[in-house]
Amino acid sequence: MASFADVDDLRRAADADHASQLEWVWTTLGQFPEEIRETAVLVLAQQLSHGEVASILGVKESTISWRMHELRKNLKQRADEER
Repeated sequence: MASFADVDDLRRAADADHASQLEWVWTTLGQFPEEIRETAVLVLAQQLSHGEVASILGVKESTISWRMHELRKNLKQRADEER
């Protein structure tokens, strides 16, 4: 049976890993064009829908979906290259 200390150590390790992943995402996001960064912040950080973001930015909802697709594709590619 795991002790509280064991569980706490696992939680801290998971938190540190998560923080490292978030730092990588934000650093890498800075390398994208402004429209992709702006879209990502509104969708991911502000948790707005693609429709809401489209309205805010004055573009079609399909444009927001495309930008998010490109972001995910490029982040995955960069992560794979760094492995």
